[in-house]
Amino acid sequence: MLNKPLEIFYYVRDFLSLNWNRRLDRSYIPDPFHTLTVETSSLCNLNCRFCAYGKKAQPRTSMSNEFFFDVIEQAAQMGFRRFALTPLTGDVFMDKHFLEKTRHLDNHKSAQSYSFFTNFVIPNEEEILQLLQLKKLNELVLSIYGHDEESFIRLTRSNAASYRRLLNNLETLIEHFPSRHACIEIGWRTYSHPAIQPNSRLIELMQILRRKHRVQIRRSRIYNNWGGSITPEDVKGLDIQLGDERRVYKQGACSLIFYRWLVMADGIVNACACRDVDATLRIGDLRTTPLKEILSTRNGAYMALIQKQQAGHFDPVCRDCDFYKSIYRYRSSYSKHQSATMRLPDFLNKLDNS
Repeated sequence: MLNKPLEIFYYVRDFLSLNWNRRLDRSYIPDPFHTLTVETSSLCNLNCRFCAYGKKAQPRTSMSNEFFFDVIEQAAQMGFRRFALTPLTGDVFMDKHFLEKTRHLDNHKSAQSYSFFTNFVIPNEEEILQLLQLKKLNELVLSIYGHDEESFIRLTRSNAASYRRLLNNLETLIEHFPSRHACIEIGWRTYSHPAIQPNSRLIELMQILRRKHRVQIRRSRIYNNWGGSITPEDVKGLDIQLGDERRVYKQGACSLIFYRWLVMADGIVNACACRDVDATLRIGDLRTTPLKEILSTRNGAYMALIQKQQAGHFDPVCRDCDFYKSIYRYRSSYSKHQSATMRLPDFLNKLDNS
């Protein structure tokens, strides 16, 4: 469990600070209506060994344009102005009508911005050029897997054709890189093998993006366990480190269930947009209930979930999750995204007034 001095330090630090803040009734919940996550597709073209996509039982589908437009309208009426379109597991371009949805957001008078991740394998050159013309896209993250063809295939369980398509798309991006555009970043995931080839074409292209276009590259060091879905056996031989929920001290409800709500591709509304791949924390269904009723203190299922976590009782996916974020800790990401925080009673009042 805790076998390193630094791990022990962080665990003890969290134990002391979280309990102290709870005693003083100091909770930090970001503005719940800052951003809504809408999953336009739950399909993926890859099957990464560190991702729970291959294990999920939820439907694999894409959201129709008509349903998406209705979701955005309901959300806008509640005060949402920003939208995150990254699927829980999947890729946005598996939705053949994804760019039509983004153009709807570009033209929507209430939508201020939107963002998404993509593994950047699927789009063709024409779609990439359209992507670079989007007006309200404020953050585009390219999820790059591996450091050469062999590592790409080992990590993604894909093939050489997909790898070559990724290289072609990165070359297209470099050729047409806009002078003024959304913040483009690279989320780089590979294993810590000493034989990483600095002269692979993939590394060369990422270096061009970093040096010439100042694209920031964020490399993952620890991989999440997806609420216990991903085990060491799944990543055996990859030389990557999985997070361990036993190293995470949990006190109070996870802040993610207060502001990282997810409208899934099939219409289910889940309390967590991060790691609950089978929507075990579902709090409603937009096919039968309006969004304003689901995100409300009148929603008994949602209130019961909050009360349960506050009492220290976590569903299996949360109990085994290493991605937990306590409401009794202020996080630097709140400042980064300019999200004001509030106490739990103020959060409940805001829901009542939504």
